[in-house]
Amino acid sequence: ETLWYVPRHPYYTPQRFIADWVMLASRYVNTAVIGVDLWQAPRVNATWGNDSPATDWNRAAEAAGNAILQVNPNLLIIVQGIQWAQDLRGVSDFPVKLTIPKQLVYSVHEFPRSCFNRSLLFDNTPANLLRDDWNTHFGFIVTQQIAPVLIGEFGTLDDFVWFPRFLNYTNGEYLESGVSELPRGHAGLSWTFLGVGPYGVAGGILKSDWISVEKKKVAYLKPYMAPLLPLINPNIPFVPPPSNLSYVVPM
Repeated sequence: ETLWYVPRHPYYTPQRFIADWVMLASRYVNTAVIGVDLWQAPRVNATWGNDSPATDWNRAAEAAGNAILQVNPNLLIIVQGIQWAQDLRGVSDFPVKLTIPKQLVYSVHEFPRSCFNRSLLFDNTPANLLRDDWNTHFGFIVTQQIAPVLIGEFGTLDDFVWFPRFLNYTNGEYLESGVSELPRGHAGLSWTFLGVGPYGVAGGILKSDWISVEKKKVAYLKPYMAPLLPLINPNIPFVPPPSNLSYVVPM
């Protein structure tokens, strides 16, 4: 679905969207779950603003995020951009406002034009000018220190001009200077690569035999990889949501 609910559907309503997230947030209190990504790639009809409650994704994300934080205040609330998760320009005028602001993380997806021609950014912009588009669509959130940004999906089939430029951008090269613009002690953009298997618009780390490794991709990624996390106890106790919980649904 292009929206987080199905219009005129008796079950998949905006209220159900929030209620389901509250149930899940309650389920994973005091566990290894550190965050929730509220909706996958809002697109087509999704908007970002303050004049269309039925389609303003930022308002729905804000309502769901605040309801989640009532039952699980330690969760990160991940909010993707609109237009296939690649447009966060609306944040400049209409930021998501959570009751616990430090739990907010914005998220975008980014692929080169060679993968599929669906993005606002998949135009004829030369690779050396893409930084301007990235800065406009999501980078300003980091440079202005509005909130963290997670690159929730990115990858490439074989565009090894775009690939290192984007990796350098995630590490703070917001200008075409060849050096990181990050202040001392600040990390770059966090990211999750799409994907492991040889499927989807960008292939993956493994080749079609699911054994051989795409060594060129790994070589580009390796300097930017985070260290492995330690193992965490998988025991997950269930904590039901409080019976008197109330939350506001944009209408």
